[in-house]
Amino acid sequence: MRSNKNKSSARYGKLLLSALTIGTLAVSACSTAGGTQAGPSGSSPAVVYAKQQIDQAKAIPQFTLNAPPFDMSKIRGKTIFNIPTSSVVAYVAAVDAQAKSVAEKYGARWIEYNNQGSPTEYAAGIDEAISQKADLIILAQTIDAKLALHR
Repeated sequence: MRSNKNKSSARYGKLLLSALTIGTLAVSACSTAGGTQAGPSGSSPAVVYAKQQIDQAKAIPQFTLNAPPFDMSKIRGKTIFNIPTSSVVAYVAAVDAQAKSVAEKYGARWIEYNNQGSPTEYAAGIDEAISQKADLIILAQTIDAKLALHR
């Protein structure tokens, strides 16, 4: 999911950069001595083209998942143990709340291991998940790599 979102964002960014580049070139071309001939609408062909490119770049990209469907009924009765990087980060908490909602909708038990993001808490969460015999342990958003380097 993340990689597809990143691909869409990257594609949108490239389109936007292209449109801005074309727009800049069009404005430069129109401002030079002699300029280009204005079209019937009063805009030069370069400006018309640039506006078309900008309009195309504004379009919201369509996403189509190219993967087989997953039978969510298979998670019924399973225990999912989620260990976020840090429970105090609003974005992390919002993502985890949505994941919990989906898991519970399909009959899974969701356990959220609240922590402040320290490596010690993260390790304790893993130990707790193992001791509770969780069917799935999610190491959500992963631990901050800078913390893992300090031993």
